[in-house]
Amino acid sequence: DESKPEWMEKQIDLAADHGITGFLFDWYWYKGEKFLDKALEDGFLKSRNKTRLKFSLMWANHTWGKWPATSNARGMGGLELGRQTSGDMELLRQAHSLEDMKDVAKYCCGWDRVGRAATMGFKAVFAYNIVRTPEYSSIPDAMPVYDYSGVMESHKYCWGKIEAGGLEHFPSVTMGLDVSPRWNRSIRPPMDFKAYSYEPVVLNNTPEKFGQLVESAISQVSSNNSSNKVIILNAWNEWTEGMFLLPEKRYGNGYLEALDRSLKKNNEKS
Repeated sequence: DESKPEWMEKQIDLAADHGITGFLFDWYWYKGEKFLDKALEDGFLKSRNKTRLKFSLMWANHTWGKWPATSNARGMGGLELGRQTSGDMELLRQAHSLEDMKDVAKYCCGWDRVGRAATMGFKAVFAYNIVRTPEYSSIPDAMPVYDYSGVMESHKYCWGKIEAGGLEHFPSVTMGLDVSPRWNRSIRPPMDFKAYSYEPVVLNNTPEKFGQLVESAISQVSSNNSSNKVIILNAWNEWTEGMFLLPEKRYGNGYLEALDRSLKKNNEKS
């Protein structure tokens, strides 16, 4: 229960002991109604060891709804083979009076728009996650999976494209992807996963490969134009997205240990 300081204190120690310097909290605000805020406000901010980590907020400016696994919808976001359906998907709708907020978010989204973002006053950028590979269009409906090695190469490609825009860039490292827990339970491969907006599952994202990608990200930020040398890890506890650094049954603390080794190796070089 992340709303309890005693549980958050364990997470803070676990993160700090393995080289993590801060948490970036997903933060939700719907016309004054907060959502999933207790991990920060009741857990982190009331913990006795909170000074071991910095924290920041990432405003998740999107409508909140049920996932297909717990609803009658078959596709993500209420999609039914490409058609938007109404009904039980939507729980909390983002409805700020500043209608152009969504346009601003889109305008900052994509490496080809980084230069224009600079003219709007933005100082730095990062990609929330990087999971697509060039093989995406050819993935068969019968087996919607792809290898983490391709994801690693996509990271390096995207980092370069983003930095070509001229803003400070904080490379992000995505440790995996598996959103199948959110898929509708009545659907099995073969399926038109693209029409349902189901992302393929990433395989072979071992701690060793994750550590290698962390080293690449450190090298990237060490040589780019950022005055603040930061890398962002995705994610700490996105269990239903297959992105988590917290200990689990298969590898235990493997991902955190790989992270720690990569950071220490960089410190030895410098």
